[in-house]
Amino acid sequence: TADMLRIMFPGDQHAYLAFWDQEHRFSRWYVNLEREYNRTAMGIDFIDHFLDIVISADLKTWRWKDEAELSRAVSFDLVSRRQAEEIRAEGCLALSRLEAGMPPFRQGWECWTRSLEWPVPSMPPNWQD
Repeated sequence: TADMLRIMFPGDQHAYLAFWDQEHRFSRWYVNLEREYNRTAMGIDFIDHFLDIVISADLKTWRWKDEAELSRAVSFDLVSRRQAEEIRAEGCLALSRLEAGMPPFRQGWECWTRSLEWPVPSMPPNWQD
């Protein structure tokens, strides 16, 4: 993978990630299930919820990713069974958007390219504080 674009909508408990290969051909969508993002002075914070979804570039197939990781999180009491069910339900919400052709799907993001004029971001000196 060469490039990745993260698309987040306010209120969602997931983010959409678009990936391109080294030749900048669109390779896949990825739904990262996570706590709703929080803007901070340093940037954006979120907490991963273990389970993810990988969606093919043509949007025809998808699969759950890291189901075993979510199961282990439940067994170690990192999340409750109810929270695990809510996490999976959030994934189903993202999949319903895919099936309905709602944003960000079928919106042209596959053709997105970053401007070569954009500087490479750097971390501020106090980023660890």
